[in-house]
Amino acid sequence: MIADFDYSLGEHPGAVMVRLHWGSDGERCGQILVPPALDRMLEAGGYPAHADSMAIEAALSYGVFIALKVGQPIQLTGDATVWKREWGTLKPLQRLWN
Repeated sequence: MIADFDYSLGEHPGAVMVRLHWGSDGERCGQILVPPALDRMLEAGGYPAHADSMAIEAALSYGVFIALKVGQPIQLTGDATVWKREWGTLKPLQRLWN
């Protein structure tokens, strides 16, 4: 197991979100979604683009980096079938973020 992550189909303001999905070639993919203000801050700071779909390993790594950098929670969303059980648990989100 690598880690457990909060998971919800809904979006939560302020959270760094990684949307899980299958790529056109059957690859496990993720897309990082952030609130507009955070997006502008990352762009102004010269951080690499994050809006495009990428391999799930890259999306999770960059999502955790962004969440740590800005002090916001990370949440997974999207197609839960993309997630491998040996990676950890997708925990249903049970709390609201401020």
